Parts: sequence; structure tokens; C-alpha cells
Amino acid sequence: MSQASIGGLPAQQLWWRVRARNAAGVFGPFSSTRRFTPVTAPTTPTLSSVSVSPTAVVGGAGSTGTVSLTAAAPAGGALVTLTSSNAVATVSPSVTVAAGATSATFAMTTSAVAATTPVTLTATHGGVSRTATLTVNPTGSSGTLPAPSLVSPADDARFNSGQTVVFDWSDVAGSASYIIQVDDQDTFPSPIVNQTISASTYSTNTLPVTRMWWRVRALDASAAAGAWSSARRFEVR
Repeated sequence: MSQASIGGLPAQQLWWRVRARNAAGVFGPFSSTRRFTPVTAPTTPTLSSVSVSPTAVVGGAGSTGTVSLTAAAPAGGALVTLTSSNAVATVSPSVTVAAGATSATFAMTTSAVAATTPVTLTATHGGVSRTATLTVNPTGSSGTLPAPSLVSPADDARFNSGQTVVFDWSDVAGSASYIIQVDDQDTFPSPIVNQTISASTYSTNTLPVTRMWWRVRALDASAAAGAWSSARRFEVR
């Protein structure tokens, strides 16, 4: 057989040559060489996910959505269509992920509601759809947010100095952001960490070597604070 198929070659300039061997196992001279360059087939991106942040707002406040692709968008960008299941939350008909990018953001606007209303956001690209949920709360919920439930670290968890500590807690319906406090006293008189963030998680690797406590509370779109969670103890050593 005077041919061969080889896959998995690197995408770079290569050369090839051939020589024959007779029945006695004796090789003849090599042929001349030829140059070629394998080309990697382009990856067609598909829709990976859609998300909103914050995931709950008081009616009239906005939220930011993000669509993500499995690979970089091609030349000309990737058009992702958007739909909302309820008119209390509106989005533009589509968002374009720019060429070479893997994600794009878009704005969601909401209107006042009389009762808590979940809205499903659907993003579609290349025949693939992904969904996210935005909860729209009535104005009367301002300042009455419940305390989050702490998830991790567990009570009395221990970490090594310089180790990243990931704090995680439950989402609070109607929240626009959260305040996390970490202190070396359980009354939190002078917090080592006193951070306002939009996600229900926080990470740090700069905590001192000592025993500490942490707690969280939610803020609504008007920055009215809800109840503090219980405090948990942990230690960096």
C-alpha cells in the first residue's frame, strides 16, 4: 500500500518523505521532501449559559445579564436572542458577543409589582437555549429582607495561613447585594472584612492567623439592610 493517513498533527509547518523496504527488510533511498502545514478546523461556539446579577430585585430596579459561549465568537460576532417570560422584566431582543470574545452583558429593566414575581429569561444561539430566573419583588419588601443561611465554611473550620477561604451563603429573594463581615470578636466591633458584594459568595487569602467569626446580611435595591445571619466561628493557623 503506497499511502498512509495520520491524524492529530500539530498546526505548524511540517515536512514529509518516504522510502521503501523490500521483502528482505532492506531499505531504499528516501524520496525528496515536501512541505505542508496542517490547519486546525475552526471551533463553532455554542451557547454555554445565561445568568443575571443580582438574581432578585425590587420592582423598578435593574439587573445585569450575561451570556457565555463555549468558544470565542467568530468574525462578525455571535448573535444571541433574548426573551422574557413576563413583561415586568424586559430585555432587548438580542445581544451580540463580539468577535474573539466569549461573553457579553446586557441590561434588564423591571417595573413595580404587587407580589413577588419570578421571571424566566431565555437566551438562544445556534439552536441551543439556556435560561435564568430573575425574581422581582414588591416595593413593600424593602428593609424586611430575611437573614441569609450560612453554607460554608462550617462552624469551627480550620485553614492554613495563606489558604483561600471561600465564604458561601444562600441567596435572599429581593436582595441587590450583601455585606459580609469577618472579625476576631463575635460582637464584630472592628471587622477585619466589611465588604459589600453582589454575589452570595466571597473569597480571600489574606486573613490573619487567629480565631475569627463571620456573618452576612442582604441589602435591597434601596440599600435597606435585612437581618444579620447567625455568626460562625473558624480559625486560620
